[in-house]
Amino acid sequence: MKVLISVIMSVFVVAGVIDNIATVNRLKKEAEQAYKDGDYATAVAHYQTLVDSLNVQDDNIRLNLAHSLIQAGDTISAQRNYSSLVRSNENQIKSIAYQQMGIITSGGKTNWENNRCYVNGIDEHSAAILSDPQSNGGLLITIDPRYRNEFENVLVEQGLGEFSEPIGEIVPNQDPLLDVIV
Repeated sequence: MKVLISVIMSVFVVAGVIDNIATVNRLKKEAEQAYKDGDYATAVAHYQTLVDSLNVQDDNIRLNLAHSLIQAGDTISAQRNYSSLVRSNENQIKSIAYQQMGIITSGGKTNWENNRCYVNGIDEHSAAILSDPQSNGGLLITIDPRYRNEFENVLVEQGLGEFSEPIGEIVPNQDPLLDVIV
């Protein structure tokens, strides 16, 4: 009788593990699809369930959760998740986490939303850099002086002539490197 009970219990345990694996795989797939579809709230909910309720210990899932949180506008929770990933054993994930923590800005998401219609074929990382509010949503460009006129003509042709005025120049290294003028 004890053997029969042990066998029955083992079957239930194995069935529970298989069911849990199926649930994890289903939620991962649904979260990935929701993210691709731009349904970031659903992606967050699924990734959060995987991490919090099912205790899935997978740095890729936590990274995807953080990316989803950024897209959903929850930069504080995203920052917390990225911070936990800097201790990852996977160097690529650790690197991405550090990069993301360096470019999360409160105005970056708004800048991107206001300007995304002007940019094609850009990934999230590049969009975050371009949308960095430290440049007020703009972009500083360095042009070899030999090509200044050609570049200014391109700006004018694209309706951006008002942005063609130089604001500075790169000069050879001098001592001191920084002059403060009061």
